[in-house]
Amino acid sequence: MNIGSPIPDPRLQVTADLSAQIDQFFAAGRRPVAIPSGVSGEGCGMKSPHQRKQRAARDAAAPMVRELAAQGLNAQEIGEAMKTSHTRIRLIAQENSITLGGSA
Repeated sequence: MNIGSPIPDPRLQVTADLSAQIDQFFAAGRRPVAIPSGVSGEGCGMKSPHQRKQRAARDAAAPMVRELAAQGLNAQEIGEAMKTSHTRIRLIAQENSITLGGSA
């Protein structure tokens, strides 16, 4: 490298590499695939110990939510009975396929 010579722009190099890879992809006869919204190639996203602990606590509360929902209570009433928020009750119901009663 000569002192005083211009340094190539790294963005241009990345762009050129990406363009070459795209050209190779299409030259190999491949086609792009539409991925539905909300679908990801990543895992479930629960990686931290805190998230696993919270999920375990929600799973432990699920039988009581299921029992109260079977009595026809809605999320607000179940939340009051369990002394927790209705949004947490809805999350527990969603994760465990529980149908909540009422409209609240």
